[in-house]
Amino acid sequence: MGLKCDKFITNKMTLREFTCFPELPPYLRFHIITFISKKEFSQLQRVNHELYELCSGKLSETTILTYGSGITERLYEERVKNFFPQELIDLKNNIMSWQEFYHRVDKFDPNNFNKYIKDGNLLELQYVKYNIQLWKIRNF
Repeated sequence: MGLKCDKFITNKMTLREFTCFPELPPYLRFHIITFISKKEFSQLQRVNHELYELCSGKLSETTILTYGSGITERLYEERVKNFFPQELIDLKNNIMSWQEFYHRVDKFDPNNFNKYIKDGNLLELQYVKYNIQLWKIRNF
């Protein structure tokens, strides 16, 4: 029995369900990868070439014609707005891309505090401050 491709509006999709992904309209494919969990999103690049292109920003002409040249930035902007609190989003400067911001916050490691200071990674240091303030509020 084949997998039905009309049951995609769910909170959780398995990698097997992504076999039907190319059959969906582009706007629905974009919607799915915008709202999929962080864990599943990190695995998407291995599912098919289109998902790799959308997540990495290395777009083919076909992908650009389907989604537009700014699709990767839009994808990461939407994911940031869906998964990160506004106070954290306010730390993003105008020079940094949404993709870079997403990955730097997602890969933040408080154990690398000295490295962040040494490298002058202002975003990560602001994130430390944000987390300290959040901790104080929660433990007041």
